Amino acid sequence: IIASGADPREYAEGETDRTRFVSLMKPYDEHSLKRALAQCKESQA
Repeated sequence: IIASGADPREYAEGETDRTRFVSLMKPYDEHSLKRALAQCKESQA
């Protein structure tokens, strides 16, 4: 969704909550991010 090294400020306006969540999670490794997103999907299902 967001390329590595992208400036979070580029996504500060007009983005979905999910994109903001991803930008906040960016400092973490990709596996942790995917696991967290999967848990969010499961909890919403």
